[in-house]
Amino acid sequence: MSGTVPGERGKKQRRSRIVVNVEELQPPRARQGTPQRGPRKRRPRSRNPRLLVPLGVIAAVLVALPVAGYFWWQGYKAKPAYSLALLLDAARRDDQAAFDALVDVDSVSRSLAPQVSAQVRTAGATQISAPVRRQIEANAQVLLPGARDQIRAALMQHVKDVLVRSGTADDYFLTLALAVPRVVELKPGIDGADPDVAATASLNVNGRPVELGLRATDEASNRSSDTRWRVVGVKSDELAARVAETLARVYPNGR
Repeated sequence: MSGTVPGERGKKQRRSRIVVNVEELQPPRARQGTPQRGPRKRRPRSRNPRLLVPLGVIAAVLVALPVAGYFWWQGYKAKPAYSLALLLDAARRDDQAAFDALVDVDSVSRSLAPQVSAQVRTAGATQISAPVRRQIEANAQVLLPGARDQIRAALMQHVKDVLVRSGTADDYFLTLALAVPRVVELKPGIDGADPDVAATASLNVNGRPVELGLRATDEASNRSSDTRWRVVGVKSDELAARVAETLARVYPNGR
């Protein structure tokens, strides 16, 4: 006879039941007739065709500006204005070699001879005694070449004074070069020479006119590719007076 008590077997077979509603665990269904959509992805702005055109234009301008500036600068370096800027820069730096490459001192001396004679002829124009003035007036054409170094120094100092008076003595070279065409009037030709190889630069210094004659250099003998023009003549009452006083010091007896 079994030892199991009637009724206990029924209790062991009875188990608790857990009911799980599967429908509640599933995500809500979309409405009937409405397709379900995921999160909307934004198109990158860089791929927006409406922005490609302006971006392309900006990129083209950024590339074209430096290229155009480079070719403009190369063309400007071949003009007399650029050589004048080099002359001003050489004078303020006391660079005698660069100054000589830009100025034909002998030719400038010959152009100054009649002006020096006129200055010593004018009473009160210079602090020179009358006998010395007469000697310089009569022999300026001969005396000037013998004072070549002194004339170069006087011309260089004259250029420095022009820079100081104009307030450009401390400017960067690029600023100085770009300012020359605005303050100097450049005209092609000098004394009937071919306009392609000669030019005249005119400016006012303290209300006094100054005129520089320039000639194109010979490319075959040019030592510097940047030196395209040289100063071959100067018309300046102030410079002529300085040169006259220089001659009076070099030749105190007028000869």
